[in-house]
Amino acid sequence: MFGWKTWVLVSILLLVLVVPTQAESRRWVTEKVIGNPEAEITLTFWVVTAHSHQSAWEERNRVQTELYEQWAIRNPNVKIEMELLVGPIHEWSVRLLEMAKAGRGPDISSVDSYFVPWFILEGVMEPITEFLTKEDIDDFFPFVRNVITGPDDEVYAYWRNTDCRALYYRTDLVPEPPRTLDELIEIASRVSEEHGVSGYLFNGGRWEATTFDNLAFFWAQGGRLVDEEGRPIFNEGENRTYMLNVLEFLKRTVDSGASPIRVVDIMEYDDFVATAMADDVAMFLGGNWQVEQLRDMLPPEEFEKWAVAPIPQLREDLYSTGTGGWTFGVFTDDPVKKVEAFRFIHENYGRPEAMFQTTKAAGYLPTRASVYEDYHHFAVDPWQQIWSEMLVHGQARPGFPIYPTISEQLQIAIGNILTGVMTPEQALDEAWEYVLDAYEDIVGS
Repeated sequence: MFGWKTWVLVSILLLVLVVPTQAESRRWVTEKVIGNPEAEITLTFWVVTAHSHQSAWEERNRVQTELYEQWAIRNPNVKIEMELLVGPIHEWSVRLLEMAKAGRGPDISSVDSYFVPWFILEGVMEPITEFLTKEDIDDFFPFVRNVITGPDDEVYAYWRNTDCRALYYRTDLVPEPPRTLDELIEIASRVSEEHGVSGYLFNGGRWEATTFDNLAFFWAQGGRLVDEEGRPIFNEGENRTYMLNVLEFLKRTVDSGASPIRVVDIMEYDDFVATAMADDVAMFLGGNWQVEQLRDMLPPEEFEKWAVAPIPQLREDLYSTGTGGWTFGVFTDDPVKKVEAFRFIHENYGRPEAMFQTTKAAGYLPTRASVYEDYHHFAVDPWQQIWSEMLVHGQARPGFPIYPTISEQLQIAIGNILTGVMTPEQALDEAWEYVLDAYEDIVGS
């Protein structure tokens, strides 16, 4: 019989043979492959470049590389073959969907959050509920759970980061932020007249943010763009009333002088920062990431004048904000690969510690409430605590094939309303007819 010292020596020897040194683990993270080159299991991984270890930002790359190295040490039997996703999101998302339907998709892939419902409907993503505890699921913000959960109550995606929109205001010009749309119009009009600045700026040009940002006003009322199957319903019943309320409000912003007519040409968030630098705006509807832009671009005493508040709504008891961000989906139905695929996502992006590290490095917002409570950066930063409160009322875009058409037609409608070419009713009805025709083409294809 072997003595206990012999068994200890044998155990140590086996551990040395199996577990790589730190130097070896670094060699196991290359541009194209993560993990032991001799691993028995190979997983294919499509990932947005910004979420990999090959982004344009040094700190992101450092954090992600360290997480990959730690994963490689713990999982020497698996290697990941990476493909970086570049180009228009919609194009490669459609490619991913078609390849997955044909059984030729990757084992794991980045999926824009607003495509998730469409992918669930098409049946291409594997459920991952079995790997998540109830505490894990409950830790996600409500809007996250609503999107990643299918009609069968299974969870199909791991949402790793998000953002939100808010009302930015200058406290020297607007000591108390408006809570209702009427208050917003009144304050912005008065400040514009008294101080000669733009009272309220928002995205009003022909691009996605014009729809997405302003949908917060529609969602807060209970409005829905599509039903559970992706059929347009934004001009039916109460939804029509809710949408007209939004369009009429946007018309009032320009008619009242609260907003300059140039909002119809705003097609990038940077416009708001540039206007703030020029000391020419009192309030704007912007994204959470713009806090750091303002901090970097303004003198400290000017930055101190800025604060954020929930987006004003039709009534003061209503709340909503648009939320975007990225998820990961598992596309392999191989039981062994599925387990390893989830472990890779969870350990590198999804568990609280990894989510804290990656979102902090990138300036993203976490999707798990516990990260705002348990990790110093998010727990003590007052801005982060504001965002966590707003995310409770987050709303994601419906990820169905008709959404891009809905968005495009609402952008056109808003432009026609702001310039006085059409009334809100005319613009909404024209958008509706176009969307219905496009939906018939989608259903019939």
